[in-house]
Amino acid sequence: MRARTKPHSSAEQHSQSFGDIEHNRLPGLLRDYFASKNHLRKGICLLNAGAYEQAVTELSAATKLNPDNKNLSGYLVSALVGSNDLRHAASITAQYLDQHPNDVDAIIRLALVRFKAGKHDEAIRTLRNGVRDNADSAELHFQLGTMLSAIDQNEEAELRFTQALSIQKDHADALVSQAMCRGVAGDMAGALRSLEKAQKARPTDANIALLLTHAARANSTESKGAGVWAEMPAEDESQANASDLDTLSKLIEDDPEFAEAFFDIDDEDVNEDVYQMLVAVLMQAVQRSPQRARLHYLCGAALARLNRSDDAIAAVEQAISINPKFVKAMILLAKLYECSDRPLDAASRLEQTILLGAEYADTYYLLGNLYCDTGQIERARWAYKQALRINSDYEAAQKALDTLAA
Repeated sequence: MRARTKPHSSAEQHSQSFGDIEHNRLPGLLRDYFASKNHLRKGICLLNAGAYEQAVTELSAATKLNPDNKNLSGYLVSALVGSNDLRHAASITAQYLDQHPNDVDAIIRLALVRFKAGKHDEAIRTLRNGVRDNADSAELHFQLGTMLSAIDQNEEAELRFTQALSIQKDHADALVSQAMCRGVAGDMAGALRSLEKAQKARPTDANIALLLTHAARANSTESKGAGVWAEMPAEDESQANASDLDTLSKLIEDDPEFAEAFFDIDDEDVNEDVYQMLVAVLMQAVQRSPQRARLHYLCGAALARLNRSDDAIAAVEQAISINPKFVKAMILLAKLYECSDRPLDAASRLEQTILLGAEYADTYYLLGNLYCDTGQIERARWAYKQALRINSDYEAAQKALDTLAA
């Protein structure tokens, strides 16, 4: 019995442009993202074993590859569609706050934009006003403490971190900042306790794990107390921010080639989190633009990578119903049909692509295999010969033809 053809989609040839350059960065970005996760897990294992020097090496590598501790969608958004237009960002956020004055996230965004632009007093005033109106927001107290610390107002900063933790005891960033304050004061044991709590609250953060390792190493030279025990992150760390997914889906709507680039990446360089995320953003794009055949096709291709064959078939069939001459979709659908034990349907779709003038050696070879599976030996022979006519060096087609002759 022949091995089933694995459903696969590859990007069409197109001229190099700025967008192509961004697409070409995608494989490297994904490799770095998953390498960072691997370094993090190794580092935590070494930390728990008390091998602090080796843990520092692994965790440093993790933080270098993903310094902002982004999840997958956020990592891609930050790398590919980030913006440094601070003045425009401040203007837009300020306008939004005029209409939504108690939106804590917007208050923080405006303060951060102003701080990055060097307007420290304005930024701190923005946060103080936010705290006045939202006194129970741990994040506002934390952000205010962080900005105060940055301008060396450390006494109030520590009070703000303490206040944040009184509201939300597992606020990881506040715990880290509290640990830094304790470390400066010479309380290494206290710093270690705060960092342990922070790491358990956010085990996916390599920066926190690295700080914990440094603290554990320093504490081990000062006392003979028990070592630390860090939390291992869960396997599935791909939970996405809704805003990041929305940004990526809009990027794909504007530039479907971005989605195509995912299918040129070797499967060993990624895991299924990539395609789970891709399906989520493509479904959003499809909802906004339901008459765009290519979006349905790309969604089907991503579903196929997750082995969700029935859903993939439905998506690709929808693409063809919108565009009956969509050759790439027909070829993918044929492969999906073949994997679902529907050889006659698969052959029918490939025959349609030939009638539309799309003659590819791979198509004829697959068609020959389908004819063989259904006992149509003469038609199989014809298909293999056509594959060799297009590509005389096609070894698989030649071997299949020789097998029929034997």
